[in-house]
Amino acid sequence: IYTELADLTPEAAAVRERRLLRELLHGSDKNEWGRLERARHFPPTHNEASLGEVLTRALLTRDEAMWAHAFVSPADYAAMVHVSHEDSYKFVDELQGSSIHTWQLFDIEHLSEAPEGGLGEVFEFKELVLGQGRSVSGKLISTKPQRKEPDAVAQHWGNVLRLNLKGRPEVTFELSIPKILRLTPAGQGSLGGEVLAVASPVHTDRRLKTFVDAGLHLKPELLRSQEYPYPLSVGNFWRYRRFIEGKERAAARAELELLAVDEGDEVRFQADDVLLEVLDIERYESLRLVKYRVSYNDAELTVRTRNWIITPRRVYDCGRNCSKHIADLGWLLDHLKADTPRYHFPLTPGLYWGEEGKSYELSNAALRTGELPVSIEVPAGTFPAAIQVESPTGRMLEDPFLTVKSGTRYFAPGKGVVKQVISGTSPQGKHMNIVEELIESRIMP
Repeated sequence: IYTELADLTPEAAAVRERRLLRELLHGSDKNEWGRLERARHFPPTHNEASLGEVLTRALLTRDEAMWAHAFVSPADYAAMVHVSHEDSYKFVDELQGSSIHTWQLFDIEHLSEAPEGGLGEVFEFKELVLGQGRSVSGKLISTKPQRKEPDAVAQHWGNVLRLNLKGRPEVTFELSIPKILRLTPAGQGSLGGEVLAVASPVHTDRRLKTFVDAGLHLKPELLRSQEYPYPLSVGNFWRYRRFIEGKERAAARAELELLAVDEGDEVRFQADDVLLEVLDIERYESLRLVKYRVSYNDAELTVRTRNWIITPRRVYDCGRNCSKHIADLGWLLDHLKADTPRYHFPLTPGLYWGEEGKSYELSNAALRTGELPVSIEVPAGTFPAAIQVESPTGRMLEDPFLTVKSGTRYFAPGKGVVKQVISGTSPQGKHMNIVEELIESRIMP
């Protein structure tokens, strides 16, 4: 369709293609060629509440025909603004095509991951708030008394559809609808009454995108340790050997003198061994707070205790303030929407991401995966399908003995990080790469 109608955007062409497929799959019983789609009677959208209900129901039940019903029809648009039939169809297709990201946001790829009862068990309609009325030309309609008869309200600008978490009215999400038309459907005259119809793309706020991208709308069972890609159970540990890249382990301790701190007559050697242990897990519906400890065998026996927030799709770092508000989902969503996940599941080749709720290109993403799985051989074994996760600026990586500039992790699903390479500078200003390779681990069921 796009190559034949190249004046359409790919998104708008996709709308036409989905419409054709829907008509073919759900056509008339007589299999007549022509209008294959069965006639359906949707709820009228005479006011903001009914339009909001239709939009919400369409998103949550994945009813594409109902979603299209909420938008202005080509015939109504042509009659209102006096454009050709062909241009009106193109306009409506562009509208729905521009809303594709909102529509796809509510997709659940695997039905086994959906909550019982579907997304209607997670979200509910709260309200649709109309913006101030305007005329057909866009002139603002004043609500103050006027000497002459004011123009009729033909559209509303700056509208907001609000959804709640079901049973959690304090957690609200917003979808912005820049323009809604108020019109009389073509062919119905005044008997049908006025209806409201969407006449602009529908956009979501970052809070909703963070909630869905994190997988918090999926069933909590996905966080069971035997199913989650990162095997996080209390008692699990991973031990790594550390050495300067290009040096054998036998020479590692001597080479690590380059990172040593000279304190008078005593030289304190840095670590050539590091241990990560899961200490505790707290459960909060569809997320977990995981407390872990990282221990180094340097002269000071450096120990760092940290927290992760675990969701069905993400791993985030969680500092003291974050841990304090872990039970306040509204606060947490506002915090996470400005954060960059450490991991982005499912980890697939060619993936890239950065701060939540924002779009990135490969060139400016904080984290990205390699184009193909790689085979990694370390003392703990060979992992033939590890995913390479690159951090071009060192984001989400740290080392107590280096100023980190960049780094790469190798993640094996069901096992965790099997290798890590950190590039940075020592306190003496020397650049080097520190390699951490998995020696042993314990994965509890």
